[in-house]
Amino acid sequence: MNRRQSGDSLTAWLRDRSDQELVDLLAARPDLATPLPTDLGVLAARLASRPSISRALDSLSTADLEVLQALCVLGPVNPEGLTGFLSGTDSGTDGGGDGGTGGGTGGGADGGTDGGTEAAAVVPEALDRLLVEAIVYVADGLLHVIDAACDLCGQHPLGLGRPAAALLAALDVDTLRLLAAANRLEASPTRGGVVSALTAMFTDAERLTEVLAGVPAAERAVLDRLALGPPCGSTPGAQRVVRREAARSPVEALLARGLLVGVDATTVELPREVGLALRGRAAAGALHLRPPAVPVSPPPGGDVDGAGALGATAVVGTVERLLRSWAAEPPSLLRAGGLGTRELRAAARVADVAESAVALLVEVAAAAGLLDMTAGPDPQLLPTPTFDTWLAEQVPGRWEALAAAWISLPRLPGLIGSRDERGRATAALSAEIERPVAPQLRRRVLDVLADCPPGLVPAPDAVLDRVAWRFPRFGAGLRERLVTWTLEEAEAIAVTAAGGLTAAGRNLLAGLPAAPVLARRLPPPVSHVLVQADLTAIAPGPLEPELAGQVGLIADVESAGAGTVYRFSGASLRRAFDSGWAAGDVHRLLATVSQGPVPQTLTYLVDDVARRHGRLRAGAASAYLRCDDAALLAEVASARGMRALGVRLLAPTVLVSTAPVNHLVERLRAAGYAPMAEASDGTLLVLRPEERRTQRRPRAHRIELTAPPRERLTELVTQLRRAEAARAATGLPGSGPRPDIAPSATLALLSRAVREGSRVWLGYVNREGTASERVVAPVKLDAGMLTAYDELTDETRTFAVHRMTAVTVLGQP
Repeated sequence: MNRRQSGDSLTAWLRDRSDQELVDLLAARPDLATPLPTDLGVLAARLASRPSISRALDSLSTADLEVLQALCVLGPVNPEGLTGFLSGTDSGTDGGGDGGTGGGTGGGADGGTDGGTEAAAVVPEALDRLLVEAIVYVADGLLHVIDAACDLCGQHPLGLGRPAAALLAALDVDTLRLLAAANRLEASPTRGGVVSALTAMFTDAERLTEVLAGVPAAERAVLDRLALGPPCGSTPGAQRVVRREAARSPVEALLARGLLVGVDATTVELPREVGLALRGRAAAGALHLRPPAVPVSPPPGGDVDGAGALGATAVVGTVERLLRSWAAEPPSLLRAGGLGTRELRAAARVADVAESAVALLVEVAAAAGLLDMTAGPDPQLLPTPTFDTWLAEQVPGRWEALAAAWISLPRLPGLIGSRDERGRATAALSAEIERPVAPQLRRRVLDVLADCPPGLVPAPDAVLDRVAWRFPRFGAGLRERLVTWTLEEAEAIAVTAAGGLTAAGRNLLAGLPAAPVLARRLPPPVSHVLVQADLTAIAPGPLEPELAGQVGLIADVESAGAGTVYRFSGASLRRAFDSGWAAGDVHRLLATVSQGPVPQTLTYLVDDVARRHGRLRAGAASAYLRCDDAALLAEVASARGMRALGVRLLAPTVLVSTAPVNHLVERLRAAGYAPMAEASDGTLLVLRPEERRTQRRPRAHRIELTAPPRERLTELVTQLRRAEAARAATGLPGSGPRPDIAPSATLALLSRAVREGSRVWLGYVNREGTASERVVAPVKLDAGMLTAYDELTDETRTFAVHRMTAVTVLGQP
C-alpha cells in the first residue's frame, strides 16, 4: 500500500497541535527556533533533520530510548500495542500500520523483564516525552517515529537484527534461489519473486514457528544466543554460498536456510523476525525501564552543610591569598597559551593546596572574572578590578560567585596535566580544555546528587550507574571520567561536602540565591581577635572584610577554617611598615581588635621591629646606604653576597652600590636587615609591593542552546500561526498536502525503505533527460545516491536522488 508522505503527515500533525503544545516543543528543543521557521512546514523539516534529532536523543533516558526502539521495531502502532509489546502481554502489533513487524510465539521466556505493571506505568510517561519533543508523532491514529530517530537508534534496536527483507535485498539472485530451495519454497525464477517468497516465510508467524520447531538442538542454541542480542556473530566465510546438504557446522546449516544471513566476509546476522519468534512473549528482551537505585548513607561527619560552610570559607581564603600574591608578582604565561607547570607548582605552594586543586581554582577565578591576562607580547596573569569588588563582599557572596562560575564553566579542568598525542602536558587556562558542552554534562552529574535526600551521601559508583541510565548516549569512557571529575571538583569548590550536596549547592542548581543559605551556617562576621602570648591571634569567625585586610597585612595566615589563626612575626610587621604603617598604627589596631589586653611579647616585638626598621637609608648612586651606626654599616659592607651589589664605603656612615635602589633594599631585607628607601631630599619612600590590576578582556560569545522565555516562545508560535493562515488564504504551497516532494522528504522515504526492505516506485530522469518509471528494491542510501535492485532490468543500479521526480513506497516484496 502507498505510504503517506512523512513530511506532509508531520506538518499536518503540527498544525493540529495546540499553541501550548507547540510552545512546549520549542522549549524542549530550542534549536528549532533559531532562526525562526517561516511556517510549520519548515518547522517539520527542521525537527526531522538528523542533527536536531541527535541533540534531542541526547537528553533521553534509557527507558525513553527503549520505548523509542520498540516503536522502531513495531512500525506504526497504537499506544496499546506498544505497551503490550513492552510488557510481554502482547508481542504482536495490534493496531499497527503497514511497517509493523509481527512477533511470533516461539519458545522465548514468558513475560517481559520488568513486568506488565511497570511497563504500563512507565511507557505513557516516556511516550509523552517523545511526543512533546516531536520525536514521535501521530498520523491516522497511529504512532510514527521520525525517520532520522530510527536511523540514530541503530540497525539493531532492542538487540534485534534488521528485517529479513532488508538483509535478503543485499544477496545475489543465485544465493536467494538456493535459500528458497533449502526451505522448499515455490517461487518464480525472477529475483523479485524469490525475495517475495522468502520474505513471506519470515513474516508468517505460524509458518516461521514451524520452521524453527524443526531446527536441530545445536543450531537452535546458536539462534537462541543471538536472539538475546546482539544479533550479530563472527565466523569465517560468512558470505559463502552453502547448500543445506553440504553444511559442516550449525552456522553453515543456518546460513543455508537463511535463518542467518551473511552481511560481510566475517559477520552473520539474525533476521528480526526470527529473533522476535524466539523471544516469544518477552519480545522486547531485557528492559531497563526504572533507573538503578542510588544507595545513600549519613556523611562521616554527620553534617553536610556544616562541613560545606567550612569548605566554602577555605575556598574563598585560598583564592584571596593566591590572587593577592599574583597582584604583587604576576606569573607569566606560556607562548602557546596557558599557565606553565612551574608557575602552577609555585601557586600551589602559595595557596598551600595540591596542584590539581589550585589549577581548578585558577580556572574558576578566571571564569568568575577575578583574573585575566595582560595585553602585549608577554602576557601575565593579574587580578581584575572585579577582584576588588569581590573582596568587599562577605564570604557567602564571594563563594557563590566562585561556585556559580564553576557550574557554568565551559571547560574541563580535569584535563589539566594530561598528555596530548605529542606527549605535551595540557596547561591550565589553555584552549585545549575548552568544551562548550561541559556545563550541561556537569549538571547531569549534579542533578543525580540533587535527587538524593538532603544531608545524605550517595555511593560514587551508584552515581555513575544512574548517570549512565539517565544519559545512555553519552560516551562511556568520557562519562566515567566526567563523573569522577565532577564529584572531585564539587568537593573542592564546596558545592558538596563529604560527598553530599549542600543546601547552598542545591539552591545554585535550582537557580536560587545560595549566599543566604550559606550565611545561615556561618558565624556572623566578627570585629575582634583573640591575641595570644605565643604571637598568634585567633579570629573566632570570619572577620569583616576591611578588618581582614588590615590583620592580614600585619600577620600571616597560619591556618584557615571556622577560626582563622594568624601569626605575627618580624617579616609580617616589616611588611606593614614597608606599606607606610608606623608602630603607633599597629598598636592602635591591636588595641581595637584584641579581645583582652595585648600580650607584652607582641608589644615588644612591634617596638623592636619598628626601632630597627628604617635605620638604614638607601638612595641612588645607582644607590647609596647611610646609617648613623658605623658598625652596622661596616657589617653590611662585609656581609656575604654584598660584593655582587658593587658596594663600597664612602665614609663610616655612607655606603654606595651599583645596584638599583629597589634591588638593594630587597637584597638587604632578604639578608635579615630592615632598610628604608628615601628620596633625594631625604624624605622616606614607601616601596610596598605594587598590587597591579588588568582590565578583563571581552570573551568570545558562546552560543548556548537554551530555551527563550515562554512569553517569547508564545510570540513565535503566534507568528507561525499567522504565516500558516497567510499561506492558506493565498493558496501558496505549504498550506496543505503538496504533490511535490521536498528533498528532505525524499531522503526520509528512501531511508525508511532501505531500513524496512520495502519496494519503491520511482519517477526518474536520466542524464540525457529521458523520463522513466520503475520499481526498485533499495539496498543502500549514501551521499545522495540510492543503490537498488531494478526489477525492470533485473540488475542492481545506482540512482541520483536529485534526479528523482516522484517516490512512492509500495511496501515489502
